[in-house]
Amino acid sequence: MSGRITESFFKKLNDLIVANPEQAGQIDIKQIIANVTPETVKLIKGTLKKSTKKMLEEHRALAREFEARNIKRWSKAFDLLETHIVICTEAGEEFNSSYRATAVEDNDLVFDIAVRHHARACHIAQEILHLLKSGFADAAHARWRALHEVNATAMFIVKHGQECAERFYFHDIVDSYDGMLEHKKYEDRLQAKAASQEEIDSCKLEYDKVIAHYGKKFGDHYGWASNIFPNHRRVGFTAIEKDVGLDHMRNGLVRTYMRAQRE
Repeated sequence: MSGRITESFFKKLNDLIVANPEQAGQIDIKQIIANVTPETVKLIKGTLKKSTKKMLEEHRALAREFEARNIKRWSKAFDLLETHIVICTEAGEEFNSSYRATAVEDNDLVFDIAVRHHARACHIAQEILHLLKSGFADAAHARWRALHEVNATAMFIVKHGQECAERFYFHDIVDSYDGMLEHKKYEDRLQAKAASQEEIDSCKLEYDKVIAHYGKKFGDHYGWASNIFPNHRRVGFTAIEKDVGLDHMRNGLVRTYMRAQRE
């Protein structure tokens, strides 16, 4: 394909030189490239259409072969991780089915949020497993950070009880309103239609209600936890993970990751 593109370019150049030999030194190469570009795009598109199936088959075969070798090499670790994920998932399902009815009767919001976070954690763990099997270690590390945040948040809510769970639940209104405003701001650049002004105004009414009820700090990203840290100007995730004794996990893994990168 590259040969045909080069041939097309030099043909255009040669035609110009033949037609105007006395102006050969003044030929605008940039303009020639601009003229050739539409033809080049059509050529590439046509070639890709013809070769797409074969190209994808080759790349998918290479990916399968790599993954098979990777799984074979790290089979013990992968099996242990997958076993752990299955045990955690089944334990969560059993816990939810055994105590859900009682939690509903007692309006136990802590139970509901903890179970939802547990399910989310199991889902992320599956993502990590599949990324590792496919050789995407950096992406798996990024998802581990998300898993860590889900775990720490769940432990924090369980530790601080029903009021904390309620604040976390209603903070979704703050997140939704902030998200709507951000989307509206960049609607044109994103080329994705944002919420209507009527929808934003409706959400703003709910936003004002929860801010009036829980206080100005509730509007911050981790404002739902601000009552636990009254001396913090703005609560961050660091305070939450430290409160449940998991601050060493993120820092320890970062150091391990940096060592692996250097090696």
